[in-house]
Amino acid sequence: MIDRLNETAKHFLGYDPHFIKPNIIKYLTNEMLHVTCFVLSIIQAPGHTPGSGCFYIEKKNALFTGDTLFREGVGRTDLFYSSKEDLTKSLKKIFKLPRETIIYSGHGEDTILEDEKIYFN
Repeated sequence: MIDRLNETAKHFLGYDPHFIKPNIIKYLTNEMLHVTCFVLSIIQAPGHTPGSGCFYIEKKNALFTGDTLFREGVGRTDLFYSSKEDLTKSLKKIFKLPRETIIYSGHGEDTILEDEKIYFN
């Protein structure tokens, strides 16, 4: 998918944004990433895309979900590389976080986990 990033972006956006391919692709499983004063917990969250991940900052009770979870919705699973089953498993992991966790998604307004649980029970 990384190799097709510009082609895919051009298809959906209507122009080529000229993304630069990362030099190192390494996915950490159940690890912590230290960035300045923040510690990010990495949560693998495949479903919308095979390599999706979320980043949780416990100290701020904030979760960056990308295209996994939105306000009142989730990432598409009708794409050839998507998996509804994997997305369901990923959401179960996310919903184990504290209910007041702030969700910052890849699109749309912020929300809190408690408000999203009603859509996925």
